[in-house]
Formats: sequence, C-alpha cells, structure tokens
Amino acid sequence: MCLNRLTRLAVGFCALAWNAGAAEFVIKANQTEISFQERDGKIALGGITDIRGKVNYVLNTVTGTALWKLEFRPPGGDESQALVLSPDTVASAPEVQYVAGKRLTLVWKNLTLKDVWHPTRPQEGAAVDVTVSVSRTHDASLTDWRIQVANRSTRLGLWTVTFPNIAGLSVGQQGLMAVPFGTGWLTGDPVMGDGFGGKYPSALCSMQFMSLFENGSCLYLATHDPHAYVKDLALTSVKDRRRGLTYGLTQYPENMGMPGRGYEQPYPCLIGAIDGDWVDAAKLYRHWVLAESDWMKGKPSIAKRQDYPDWFKRLPLWFGFHGMTDVNMASSRALVKYMDVPMAVHLYHWHAIQFDTQYPDFWPPYDVTFKYSQELRALGVKVMPYLNCRLIDQKSASWKNDAAAKYAALTEPGHKTFDEICSADQKVQLSAICPATTYWQEKYLPLTRRLRDDLNVDGIYLDQVAASAPVLCFEPAHGHPLGGGCHWVGGYAKMIANMRAEAAKTGKFVFLTTESAAEPYDFDIFLRCNEGAPFLSPIWMTVYSGYRASFGFYFYADVPEEWVPKLAMQYLWGIQIGWAHVDEQITGNPRTLAFEREVARARYVGSAYLAMGEMLRAPKIDGKLKRVQATWKNFATKMPIDWPSVQATLWKSEDGSLGLAMVNLCDQPQTATFTIPRKAGGFGLSSVVMNAIYPKNLIPQTILTGRELSHEVTLPPMSAVIISLAKVKLGGWTQR
Repeated sequence: MCLNRLTRLAVGFCALAWNAGAAEFVIKANQTEISFQERDGKIALGGITDIRGKVNYVLNTVTGTALWKLEFRPPGGDESQALVLSPDTVASAPEVQYVAGKRLTLVWKNLTLKDVWHPTRPQEGAAVDVTVSVSRTHDASLTDWRIQVANRSTRLGLWTVTFPNIAGLSVGQQGLMAVPFGTGWLTGDPVMGDGFGGKYPSALCSMQFMSLFENGSCLYLATHDPHAYVKDLALTSVKDRRRGLTYGLTQYPENMGMPGRGYEQPYPCLIGAIDGDWVDAAKLYRHWVLAESDWMKGKPSIAKRQDYPDWFKRLPLWFGFHGMTDVNMASSRALVKYMDVPMAVHLYHWHAIQFDTQYPDFWPPYDVTFKYSQELRALGVKVMPYLNCRLIDQKSASWKNDAAAKYAALTEPGHKTFDEICSADQKVQLSAICPATTYWQEKYLPLTRRLRDDLNVDGIYLDQVAASAPVLCFEPAHGHPLGGGCHWVGGYAKMIANMRAEAAKTGKFVFLTTESAAEPYDFDIFLRCNEGAPFLSPIWMTVYSGYRASFGFYFYADVPEEWVPKLAMQYLWGIQIGWAHVDEQITGNPRTLAFEREVARARYVGSAYLAMGEMLRAPKIDGKLKRVQATWKNFATKMPIDWPSVQATLWKSEDGSLGLAMVNLCDQPQTATFTIPRKAGGFGLSSVVMNAIYPKNLIPQTILTGRELSHEVTLPPMSAVIISLAKVKLGGWTQR
C-alpha cells in the first residue's frame, strides 16, 4: 500500500510513534481532518487527511520537523548575527488549549534567544512567546493556520517567520502539483521533481495558492491575503519518497530587525482537502479573490465594465513596432490590411534616448514618432508606447535634478540601493525606486499628459512592475514599515491610479499594461511575453478569466515552426493574439501568417467567450488524430513538443451559454468528438442547441439531448473554431 494512501490511524509524523497512550488533538472541517499528537512534551503533526477520499497527505517517515521557524537579526540586518528559533531548538513544551474538533492553540512562553553555535554571544532569557493556532473555518473544508510572536528582545528583531513549515507532504507517482509560476505550472510526480519556490507577488509567484492532487482528492494550500503582503511560497523537494515535499510559507514582518517588535499574521493560511484537482482548487481561489481581495472586490466583469469601451473588451490582435523606421511603417500598413481585424501596436524605441538608459526621461520622442503614431491610428490601430516605471538610470537628468538617490529602494538597512546592470552598448546602472514614495507615485504624470495629448496614445505600457518581486526596502525616510509589509504593492496602486486618472482627464480611455502578471497590480491587461512556454498551464485564466485580460508571447524568427502552436495556445487560453515584430510577421511564412489571421478572427467573433467569458474545465476530445511535432523556443531554451493536432478549451459567457474553442494544427482536415458534462453549463436535463459561431458554416444547427453533450466535428486544415451550446428555451431555441 502506498504511504500517501494510508489512513490517519496508520501514520505518524516527526520522530514520534503513534500509540494509544498519547494525547491526540483533531480538527475537522467537513472532509478535512488535521491531527496532532502530544508525547513527552512534544507536539507533532500526524496527518492532513481527506476523510472522503481516505488519503493522508502526510508521510510517516519524516522526523524532526519544526512546525515554525523564526529568524532574528540586529537592526543592521547582519546575517552573521542571525539567530533561529524553532520547536526543535527550545527545551520548553507548549501549553495546549484545545476545543475538541474545532481549534488547537499551542503557546510556547518565555523562550530564550541564544546562539548555540556561538555560546559566548549574549543571551536573552524570557524574550519570546510564540502562539500557533489551527482552527476549522465556517464555510469550507479548510483549516485556518495562524502564528503570533511576542518579542521582548532589546537587541534583536524578527527577520522572517516561516509558518506553516510542514514536511512530509506527498502524493503518489501519478499525482500532480499545481503552482502559480507564470500562468501556472503542473508537474507530475512532484515528490521526485524540482519543487517550487517564489516571492509573491511577481511573475514567478503570481497568485497565493498551490495544490497537490491525485485520484479525485486535492490538497489546497493558500493564503487568502486581501492586501498582498510580500511572502515566499514554496513546495520544496529533496527527491526522496521517504521525505516527501516541504510546504513552507515565509512571512516578512513589518519593521524587520527592529528590537522589541513582534508579529501577528495578518491573513489566514488555509489548508484543506477538497474533491477534484487543480481546476477545483483554482475555482475555490477564484471565489475568494473576486469577492474579498483589495484588487478585485467590487469590480464587475469585463463584459459589465462601463469604463471599458467595446473595442478594448474585444481587441483580438497585437504586433510590435521596434524602431521608428519607414520599413516598419510599410510593414504595418501591409499587416493591417492583410489581417482585417482590430489591432493594437506596442511601440518600442519611440524615444530619443537609448533603450535601457536615461530612464525615466523618455521625452522627447523622435520627430518621426509623431508621424508614425498618427498614421497608425489613422489605420485604426490602437497605439501603446513602452515605458519602464520601475527603474531609474543613475546617469539620468532625473537622478541628478530630483536628487532621486534618496527615493531608491534600500536592500539593506542604511546600506545599498537595489541596482540592476543592463546592456545597451554600455554598462548602465539602474536603481529600483521605492513606489511607496510620493515622488515615484507622481513622477510619470507629466509624461502621461504628453503621451495622451501630443502622441494621442490609446494605452501605456509600464515595464517590469508585475514581473519583478517587491524589494524589501529599509529606507526609514520613505515613511513605510521597514522590510516586509504590503507598501510596495500599495505604492504602485497609487501610481497606477494617478496615471489612470491623469490619462482620463480629457475623457479619453487610455488603458494601462505591464510585463507578465501578478494579481494585486490593477492593470487593465497583462503582457504574457515571458510565459509563452509549452510546460505552463492556464491556472491564472481559470481564476481570472472574464475579469482580467492578457496579451502577447515572444515569437522567434529563427524557429518559425513554433509560431503556429504558440498562436493556438494564445487562442485557446483567451490571450489576445500575436505581439510579434511587425517586420518578422509580414516577411515570414505565409502559412503561419494565415493561421494568425484565422485565430485572430475566431477570437474576435467569439469574444463573448474568449475575451469576456469564464474558462472552465477543458472538454474531452477523442478521435484518430494526427500529432504535431515542433520545436518551441522560450528565451534561449529550445524544447520539443508533440501535441495532438486538435485541442480545445471550454468557456462560459455572461449569458450562461458555453463556448467551445477548438484548433486544428494539421495541414489536413481532422475529425474529433468532443464530450462535455451537462453540469458545466448548468443545463440539467434540458435539450441543448449547438451553433457554429466561427466559421459559420462549420456545422448545421443541432439539438443535443444525451446524458453528456457529445458531437463529432470535422475541422478544416489549420483552423480555429468556436461553437456555442445553449439551453433550449420553451417554444424553440436561442440562436446566437
């Protein structure tokens, strides 16, 4: 019998043996059971069990694991002076407060701060209290894990709090792990994999939840933090089935390293078993984040947004304009004419300064930029220029004239700024400016006015904001808590709101975008250039579809065979199509260009689903389908892919109808049968009418009446398809 399938009574945790004489504490939340055991003054986690699925996610082969770890440092943050406390390093036993089945509280009192490796260093007795609680929640099969630290040290302050710290988590070889890397990453046999770790919020950790699942049982691991405090999420692996995975949540207190400052976890950490897999975990997170988070609470869906014009809601296609040249302008004219759908352009190198230098002094543009911007808009193209709103060049006029060094993010208390070295024919030292400063929140307002009034832009791109993790800033003059907190996200929220309000002063809608995606940043759309990888999954789209839009991948001219599968992925995931360099598109493979037009047209026609609908679980696709092999490039890495030629996703529109998006990547027609459960559309026993949305003549209007919604479809070569399924109304059916 596999270890992860043992029942709670057959497993243990840490070095403790389970026996009838030990005190046991159990918290139950619907189908989740969390069990601890006390023996010889120690408390051990015995199980995280899915009662319904009879799965314990905790191995019985792991020993000596601390439920929490605290790192203390002096005010200067000197790592060599750091001390670590954990249940394994303290002699005292915790006090136990237990409400049977509902809540367990453990209190370690009057802990001594001492350096066991350097015994000559000073000790502080009775300096720290630690309180940990695990309780059931009222509305789901989840348990709420919290920690509180009282610090009476006159010498050391809290630096990090790692809690929960749970080792020995496991699923079997057929199990999977889902983590918020980019759009989302699914990996099989995670115990023997590379694990995951990322700093939230950033492109490497875009949301606050992870899951482990197998055979219809899913372990949900999340923080429901509505304010986006900086934190590290990790599921680490040592590639040993006897040791499993370690779930660690590293929390960064406000005023890190400040003596006498304690910590009270300001958000719930939720752990629990649910039925299903990563899709069910994503929908659980969606339910919370849309209703309770600062960045989504009260926001209507894209379809209902009154501030979004229809063209923005339905925009299907992008191209890149890199360099203000007549060649690029001529290519743009040809591309717009060929595609014959609404388009937007991302302007790079529109400014007279060299790229990655002299930031943030982007103005003035090249003289010809005015001409090209006007002509592009005359072609009906929406224009969006590049800005970097995170970095400042230490040789720029703004750095000198604004004395901007004092606004830079300090990565060490009283020491150095957070710098990056970029190459642009020379070494350029760029510093991240702390967005909690009023200076940075207002710095781009004059440029926003000029872009709106003089270039008449439709959007503004703010590079790096969502892609890069927050800097733990220790400059006290900035007026925010030192180190940890939510002020980095809060500062950018003010910058974004200021720029949005400034752009709207003339009544024109100007959208704001950024690189990659991290959920708490309130942009109108997110550029997915870094996430065009074949190993990623649409976890973000499963959470945020219908409320937040995405666009663009990198396309590499030296690997032309990757373009078609990348375009197909964009279409199926509801990502606005394209973003390739205009000259590379118009001079590229005619077959690829035709497919790009095909998916752009299908997305535009099917925008009620792919742009404004909710992504559901993918339908089942069967048939004797050819396979497509290609090389996929992501940055410098080339990866082989071997995909079925027909793929599909399923969407639900605001009117309740379903939209089935399909692609055929093969040069020959392919016949496939789709199967969709009735519950996906809430159709009950009603008859369902099926219509071809794009192309219109793909199939005749058909009534489906089976226990499942299933039908055979023949897809033309190199095609994109959207089919609607809606409940038949009394007296007939609704046609779309």
